Amino acid sequence: MSDRIGIGGKKMALGGISSALSALKAFSKKVSNTSNNVANINTAGFKKRTTSFQESGNLKGVQVSSNQSVHTQGPLIPTNNPLNIAVNGQGFFRVSLPNGGTGYSRDGNLKKDSTGRLVTSNGNPIEPEISIPGNATGVSVSGSGQVSATINRQSQAIGQIELSSFQNSGGLASLGNNLLSASNASGPAVNGIPGTGGLGTIIQGSIESSNVDIVEESINLITSSAGYKANIKSIKAQNELLGTILDIKE
Repeated sequence: MSDRIGIGGKKMALGGISSALSALKAFSKKVSNTSNNVANINTAGFKKRTTSFQESGNLKGVQVSSNQSVHTQGPLIPTNNPLNIAVNGQGFFRVSLPNGGTGYSRDGNLKKDSTGRLVTSNGNPIEPEISIPGNATGVSVSGSGQVSATINRQSQAIGQIELSSFQNSGGLASLGNNLLSASNASGPAVNGIPGTGGLGTIIQGSIESSNVDIVEESINLITSSAGYKANIKSIKAQNELLGTILDIKE
């Protein structure tokens, strides 16, 4: 009888520990996501990430089913800085990465680098490359992304800002530093002129704030932390049960 109790009890305890560990990993991921969302609440163009759960098969626990960025529009904040631009609608700025690759971002907090190129706040040049002449006294950006500079009191076109769209923007991979990259889940980039092909338009003198809702994230943090702590307690209880069963068997 004690052998049957021992085998059955061990299976039950080990199953409970496996289930709790699965849930612990899932809640840990959600807490990490929520913390990152809150940390970037003031980051221009930042898009929050959400974590969804599903039952984990025979373990009767939960596991992460998806972890995707949410590309809803963030509030547009006027800055009156001519190098600040925001996308009103769909689309991403395309930027050059240090490794020669291409990244995507909604961060329109642009500036000039030492050579006059338009770069993001992290120093990544936008694509196609646009350089502002050193003798320019003003810069204007139209809703369709045409960039002009005032030189000797004359307006001269110096470049065209393009936007990129994806079949599934939620599937874009995060590179950190507010940068994204195309993936199998997102599909390839489709490049175009702002205001065409479903792409948004450019608003000069504004930046897009993050789409993070502090109230929503606070609730997520509270519930996820509670779930994390509950599963820690469950693991401890199942571990004590397993120890008791082994003592009985001996």
